[in-house]
Amino acid sequence: MQEMKFKIISMLIFLSGFLFYSCHAGMINDFEDGDDVNNVGTGNLRVYEAYNDWQTLSVVPGGANGSSYAARIVKDGSENPCGENDRCSTPINGLYYGRHYTYLFSDANAQGIPYEATADSDRLSMYIKAPVGHNQTVSQTPANLHLGTYTLIPGGTGNGTHFYHWFNIQGSDYWTKIIANSHPQHQVAVSVDIVNNPVEWDYWPRMTRLYLQGILCSSTANETWMIDEITGYTPSESEDDDHITSISCTYLGNGRFQLGWFGSSSYDDISDTFDVYYSSNPLLNHNYASGTLGVDNLSDVIYGYDISNYFSTTIDTGIESGDIYFAIKCNAADAPAYVSKIDYYISDTNMDTIAPASPSGLAVN
Repeated sequence: MQEMKFKIISMLIFLSGFLFYSCHAGMINDFEDGDDVNNVGTGNLRVYEAYNDWQTLSVVPGGANGSSYAARIVKDGSENPCGENDRCSTPINGLYYGRHYTYLFSDANAQGIPYEATADSDRLSMYIKAPVGHNQTVSQTPANLHLGTYTLIPGGTGNGTHFYHWFNIQGSDYWTKIIANSHPQHQVAVSVDIVNNPVEWDYWPRMTRLYLQGILCSSTANETWMIDEITGYTPSESEDDDHITSISCTYLGNGRFQLGWFGSSSYDDISDTFDVYYSSNPLLNHNYASGTLGVDNLSDVIYGYDISNYFSTTIDTGIESGDIYFAIKCNAADAPAYVSKIDYYISDTNMDTIAPASPSGLAVN
């Protein structure tokens, strides 16, 4: 009887962790209807190539998290890979620094309509599969992927105020999960540090438009990108959004993960250090130290850029299936007691073992 009571109590504690880890979420698009999406219909996603060429965004089998479908972006290497008017003229180490847009509109024919899915959210998560060989940036810029956002003041018109969330992700056969909280790295045309929730209204609930901008693209080869599970959500407990922003988690196979994030400043060097914990059980503010310490006192990674504000580490967890939870703790004197989190589901379907099908749905509208 005593043993049975212990098992029941242990199970309740375990389940309470999952319940507390859960949060309100709203799906912007998971592509599970299997239909190509563009500026007509319910998906309202489209690809912007050079000089106002709008193309449909193909939906193909093989989604993240064991789902059936994902959206595919194909860059044709036989043409200008970044856009004649939207990139630098000279490649650096075989890569152009330019723009490769994928727009996610809230409405195809109107501006200033916030996403219903982010109405009660304070961050957004998304799965991205960058092509193998698409490496983290080593010069020119501290990021190789931008998530552009527009957030509109209540009663305002147009798209709203424009920000960037920076990410620096590694190409892999597996998916990368990214989280953009309410602390972007840059406001367009304003070169000052951005604070958490940088507008006078709630940042994500007034989001009207999103886009992905690939900063680096090959000068010759085709590139295939995948996106899936675009979700607005609010975590069940506070996180350290002041010191830890734009978190990414890439599975590299065999239990190895590459994690990255940006710090509190986009324009000044950061001396903060960080600890990273992981576990197969949820890690929360009250129990994160019970996880395995994957790295401690991690300092910045400059990557040839002149500002120290990006942090990255690769951790061999030994966990090769199911859920894994990461908690990032800032060691700065002014850091709060709580952590920032990202979780990942390891699944066979999270690895692309089938060559991409021939591009479809790429006719110019």
